[in-house]
Amino acid sequence: MGGGIDGLICNAGLSLHEESIGKVSPEQFDKQFNTNFRGAYFLAQAYVEEVTSSTKPSDLIFISSETADHCVDIPYGLSKAAINSLIGSLSRRFYRKGVRVNGVAPGVTATDMTKEYADVSDGDYSYEAASGRLFLPEEVAEVVCFLLSSASRCISGEVIHVNAGNHLN
Repeated sequence: MGGGIDGLICNAGLSLHEESIGKVSPEQFDKQFNTNFRGAYFLAQAYVEEVTSSTKPSDLIFISSETADHCVDIPYGLSKAAINSLIGSLSRRFYRKGVRVNGVAPGVTATDMTKEYADVSDGDYSYEAASGRLFLPEEVAEVVCFLLSSASRCISGEVIHVNAGNHLN
């Protein structure tokens, strides 16, 4: 109850599910980069300015995507790769000032964004991935809670994959 902000989770995400670079318009590109990267970037800027004037430790967590680790030519994956780069840079710059910066990179999660190609209306969470299933939002949230806890105090600059190893080749 000491006031102030203890943590910020940047969780905005938008994918227009284009198939390739040839199907991306400038408007689609801007919409996804503005939602997925620009918003998070400037929220992080304001947050860091606010919390570095305090002596209280704080956390900045970005929700990225397993897609950020793949070579992609569509805006969603590119914007999430930019997020991953930002995580490392901000961690190196602000950890000594009491700000831990981390990311969580979920696999395909049962949300409104994935409902077009990952139908779970019948309760079947199976999916063509290493895990054989979709992930639940609460599973991702549990990892975020861990990163916000004192149990993870020595972790900063990391992107934790929440995809049962699907990002591994």
